[in-house]
Amino acid sequence: MKRWVGRHAPDIALWFGGLSLLAAVVVSAWDGPKLPDEVKACRLLDVAMQEADMAEGWYLEAGKVLGGHCGIKEAPVEAERKACFARRKNDNTIDCE
Repeated sequence: MKRWVGRHAPDIALWFGGLSLLAAVVVSAWDGPKLPDEVKACRLLDVAMQEADMAEGWYLEAGKVLGGHCGIKEAPVEAERKACFARRKNDNTIDCE
């Protein structure tokens, strides 16, 4: 077995190298479905609202845009909640549900 692997090791390495190069070309050529810019902007704003630490007013405006233009019905409610927590950072007396 050792003789077979030793003798064919360059062939196997070349084969795997070619296969990985082909996979890289296929993956780089396919960049996914083409989405309209409005959909991309809505997704970006939604991710930013979920992940970023922003000011109270930013959350309220993002909620309006996501709810009105992007059709995410629960976005304004979520924005109000996040805005309350942002406000609470400056004033510990505020109670957010």
